[in-house]
Amino acid sequence: MNIVVQKYGGSSLATPDKIRKVAARIAATAQAGRHVVCIVSATGKTTDELVSRSRDLCENPAPRELDLLMAGGEQISSALVAMALQQLGHDAVALSGPQAGYITCTNHTNARIVEMRPFRVLEALDHGRIVIVAGFQGRTPDGELTTLGRGGSDTAAVAMAAALGAESCEICTDVDGVYQVDPRLINDARRLQSLGAGEMLALAKMGAQVLHPASVQLAIEKDVRLWVRSTFGSEPGTLVAGDIDGRRFAGITQHLPVLHLTKDPLVMTNQTLKRELERLPMLHTTLNNGRCHLFLNTQNLSDEHAFARELSQQFPVETELALGLVAVVGENIGEQLQPFWAVNRQLGAAGFDVRHAFAQRESLTFYLPRPQVPGALQHLNQLLQQDPLVSDLSTDHLTPATPAACF
Repeated sequence: MNIVVQKYGGSSLATPDKIRKVAARIAATAQAGRHVVCIVSATGKTTDELVSRSRDLCENPAPRELDLLMAGGEQISSALVAMALQQLGHDAVALSGPQAGYITCTNHTNARIVEMRPFRVLEALDHGRIVIVAGFQGRTPDGELTTLGRGGSDTAAVAMAAALGAESCEICTDVDGVYQVDPRLINDARRLQSLGAGEMLALAKMGAQVLHPASVQLAIEKDVRLWVRSTFGSEPGTLVAGDIDGRRFAGITQHLPVLHLTKDPLVMTNQTLKRELERLPMLHTTLNNGRCHLFLNTQNLSDEHAFARELSQQFPVETELALGLVAVVGENIGEQLQPFWAVNRQLGAAGFDVRHAFAQRESLTFYLPRPQVPGALQHLNQLLQQDPLVSDLSTDHLTPATPAACF
């Protein structure tokens, strides 16, 4: 089958009018002769509202019941989109995540997909139906409903595309592609026509919010071609697939906030501490002067200061807050030290206080005091557009940004 998997986020489904427009877009894809499977998120702020309602009744809701509650948002979306398609005269069917075949581990509220059994999806496609699937959810082997955590619908879309052998997976959202730098901060930011999957993964891990890192990692593992496209625009978007040869510099991103934690290596054997740290995505880790240094993404914490204080009180660790990062991303950019030292030297010469720095295959990362991060991003953008030694910029892959775009 010529199958395409499309994913629509909550902002694309926030109102009845937007749902009708999404249904028309899906219908146009089907009328072009393609079999369509759509993964949908909860409409608007539905998930946040459901969680808020649970907190009104219970200070610490049980994860199992919280999953049952949160999964309802995506199921509502799938039913509404299917109804809108039926109103347009198309044969569409809505399925929950479990009905669509997502089998997960037992970790409630942050489950991982362990197997795909998309038998009902394939049966519906065989009958010429458009399939609308509730994203962000699955079931355990013994039938318990689970949700997939942050970015779960993106990951669900990639997993479905891989299971069906789809031609591509389109992430349809309120941006019109992946940008070289955040257009909200840089007026002349350029949209990338294509991007290596490794580059996209580095951008996502270091703060770019177009795609969730877990979905990009799965796309790499399953060799799924990704498109990032506007739900309502006509722009071609950005293709994320494979590697881009002959380009050292792809983009710059920033991330706030970051927690730097220092501890003795033996402390890592403490299982309670390990469970606490697993709540936060790891940005970097290194061993220096006999001490372990961990750099953690604290974006999802309601009170990072309280979290750091509790860690210091319970365990022999040192914490440093008020950090952020800027990262330069590009294929193989970190495999030679010359670009790394050139950027580091330029930041220091411009008065930026680089506290820590890392060079990896697809990224050069610099940790600074948070107030300095926006200025460092601006400085790096100017530097990398002008210095061929550092940027080796190929403009063949770039198109001008539109004023309404956001990163």
